[in-house]
Amino acid sequence: MLHTLNFRLSAQDLAYIVNHAQDSVIFADASVSPMLAAIRDKIPSVKHIVIMKDTADAAVPDGLPEYEALLATARPLPRWPELAETDAMGMCYTSGTTGHPKGVVYTHRGSIFTAWARRWPTPWRSPRTTSSSTWSRCSTRTRGASRSPAS
Repeated sequence: MLHTLNFRLSAQDLAYIVNHAQDSVIFADASVSPMLAAIRDKIPSVKHIVIMKDTADAAVPDGLPEYEALLATARPLPRWPELAETDAMGMCYTSGTTGHPKGVVYTHRGSIFTAWARRWPTPWRSPRTTSSSTWSRCSTRTRGASRSPAS
């Protein structure tokens, strides 16, 4: 599963997110490696930190692999893993909330449905981007829909 880390958060919140998500590998730009070094002893689930050079002259801390060098030694998977549509795909965490940051998990299925929904014609889209046949299909679907007692 993949998720981003917001390095503008406090070190305490960042460590909480990494631990809560049970991250095992972190890919990070070289410019944020000092922040990771400061919390390294507080994120025990992390087995590897891989550094990506964000500038040509970026320094990779001793003992940490550099992304491009790691990629050069990688071998392709013999077979793509079987994934269920309900398997977790990604995760996002909130910031600026009360208490600890909160995480939300996205599944493969949910992400596909979201992508389809973004493409599905709706009555409130501009007529310039939606054909008249689409408008009639949408209005047919909404006719006779029950209304809630509050409306």
